[in-house]
Order: sequence, then structure tokens, then C-alpha cells
Amino acid sequence: MINRQNFKNLIPPFGEKQANLILNRNKPLTIDSIPKISELLDLPVEVLIQPYALKGQESR
Repeated sequence: MINRQNFKNLIPPFGEKQANLILNRNKPLTIDSIPKISELLDLPVEVLIQPYALKGQESR
């Protein structure tokens, strides 16, 4: 679950605007961002590479 502290952890490497876009599913994760997010949020990479719909798009 993403909480306020997790959001704060994403700000330094991505910037506040980009972190917000990623967490709100307005911007897709990239090959470069996945390992960073995995480490910062202590989430397995396998969780982050699952397909998901961006806001305004249908599920794939």
C-alpha cells in the first residue's frame, strides 16, 4: 500500500510531479524506474512488472 512516507521516498529520485503521476497511474513505469521503485518501497520487481491500465485506459 502506498502511504505518505512511500510518496516522500519517491520524490528525491523522480521529483514530486513525476512521483505523483506514477502513483496515480497517470504515467507508466519504465524499465529504469522499476528497480528504483522496488528498492525504495521494498517491493518485489515481479509486483511492479505486472500489466496495469493507466487512468483513462481500459485494462489490457
